[in-house]
Amino acid sequence: MQNTTDFNNWNINFKNNNELKEILVNEFIKLHQEDRGLKLLNTNVQEYSLIEKFIYDIAMFHFKRLKIDFNKKYHHIEFWTNDRDCHPDSLHLDCDEVACRNEIKSTPILSTITYFSDIHNPTIITNITEQNVITNYYDNIDLFVSFPKFLKHISFNGGNLYHGSVLMFNNKDLVNARNVLAVSLWNKPVMLNFYTNINYKKLFDKNENVFIIDKDENINEIILDSKIQININDIVANRIENNKLFIKEVFFDRTLFIKKFIDKINLEGLLLYDIPNTYHIRSCNTKNNIII
Repeated sequence: MQNTTDFNNWNINFKNNNELKEILVNEFIKLHQEDRGLKLLNTNVQEYSLIEKFIYDIAMFHFKRLKIDFNKKYHHIEFWTNDRDCHPDSLHLDCDEVACRNEIKSTPILSTITYFSDIHNPTIITNITEQNVITNYYDNIDLFVSFPKFLKHISFNGGNLYHGSVLMFNNKDLVNARNVLAVSLWNKPVMLNFYTNINYKKLFDKNENVFIIDKDENINEIILDSKIQININDIVANRIENNKLFIKEVFFDRTLFIKKFIDKINLEGLLLYDIPNTYHIRSCNTKNNIII
């Protein structure tokens, strides 16, 4: 499967004790309520609360997968929570916000999102880069559409590829129910303080095996007709503000053919939550794939 977005799909489960699920959800809620800003995980300690251990294990899994020898002097783990990250008209790049405000480009090694709710407002990861926007050259559509499912985990190159969460079905009632934990890996100092946990018991040694992260290959491919020619100005507005790329409604009409595909499924009587929750949309005719 061709993939120019460095997108990967994962499922996270508990190694031995599913009863920890309720504790993890409660600690996520507390974390979100106490501080919604960006934070750094303190890797100098030996014990973690469950939510800290969850973040640590995600980071160590990806450092190992990327064959990066973690060094706490040089590598940093940034995280934040959100329950409202659907922006109907914009995509963005991940960056060190302090550096970006000083017009210094600084991006993470890897961006990840873990969902803590099931909802129908997806995350979109495109292969659109700043260079595409500057040169107005975009002839190879390649994007992933990820619908949130509890403890579904995705990873991608968020520092170089435009992405975001959108109201695909224009249901604004669902915006505040989109609970996510974002974890980013850095190989440079980030101007943030270490998160100080005062509300949770530290029950888990950082080296204890608690979670299992498995690759999920259940990604449905939608192949666009090779005759379709789409200019980048057909789908994005000609402006970038605060690191956000503004998209047009036509983005869904011409490029996001998955919406038409989902409408077709609904007409056939299937419920939305029965639809597989990750789609890969790209421009190349290939046999044994869905052609829209």
